[in-house]
Amino acid sequence: MIANYLFELPFGVGHAHFNHGFGARALGGWELAGLTALQSGHPFDLFSSRDSLYTGLTNRPDLVAYPSIPSGAPSNQTGPPITDFARQPFGRPGTLGRNTFTGPRYFNTDLTLLKNTRITERVSVQFRAEVYNIFNRVQFDVVGSSGDTLSFPGTFGLSQNTINQPDGTTSARQIQLALKLIF
Repeated sequence: MIANYLFELPFGVGHAHFNHGFGARALGGWELAGLTALQSGHPFDLFSSRDSLYTGLTNRPDLVAYPSIPSGAPSNQTGPPITDFARQPFGRPGTLGRNTFTGPRYFNTDLTLLKNTRITERVSVQFRAEVYNIFNRVQFDVVGSSGDTLSFPGTFGLSQNTINQPDGTTSARQIQLALKLIF
C-alpha cells in the first residue's frame, strides 16, 4: 500500500484565519506533504548447493525442523536459521517447497514541509524541508547470494544489504533543505 497526502494549513490569504497583515505572511503558505509505503516481504528460495538430480543446478534442501527466527538472533537475520535444513540425498529433490519464505517487510515514510511566500505579483520564494525515512527504520533487503545457500553457514538467513534510495544513497534518514526562487 502506498499513501500520498498533502495538507495546507488554513491560514493566510484566501483563508478564514490570519488572512491579512503580518499573520498572513508568517502563518500562510505552509504545506505538509508525505508519502508512506507499507509492503509485505517478497518471497525467496533457499538452496542446498547440491545437485541431487544431476541437472547441473542446485536443488532445495530438506526441511528438518519448523523454521522460525530464534529469539536473540541478530537484527539482520531475516531468514530461518541453517539448523532447520539438511542437504538432500542424491537421487531426489529436497522437501522444501518453492518460495516458502517471505523476506523482511518494508515500512517507509517521507515528509516534506514547505512554505510559499509571495514577494511581488510575479516573484515568490519557496522554502522546503524534506525528510526521507523520517522514522529511520532499517530497511533490510531480502536474503540473497551467500545468505540463501547451505554452503555458507556464517551468512545463511542473514540480509547482507539494505534497500537504497532510488538515487543510490543509503536508506538511513536523510534531511534536505532548499530555497527556491520562482519567477
